[in-house]
Amino acid sequence: MLGNSIPLRIKTTEAKGGEEYTVTCGLNTFIEFERKFKKTISALFLNAETSGVSIEEIVWLGWHASKRAGRVVPVTIDEWTDSWIEGIDFAEVDETTPL
Repeated sequence: MLGNSIPLRIKTTEAKGGEEYTVTCGLNTFIEFERKFKKTISALFLNAETSGVSIEEIVWLGWHASKRAGRVVPVTIDEWTDSWIEGIDFAEVDETTPL
């Protein structure tokens, strides 16, 4: 079952501090994702083996969650990927990470 949040780890470029931080994609981010991509968040992950999760979708989730977390990010996702972030991946889920 898909939980109500997904943690993502984001690494910024050296020019933007070279820090690594984790954001949590919550319900608001999921709703905005569904509106933008015209697919359900559950379908995205439940069918990942057959349909795949695109890089654009993962990056969009991180960009939106970063904005919601109060991180200073550019207005457009293209600016964010061009000069602000070096990498993004799913963060480890452990007992302290709410799902």
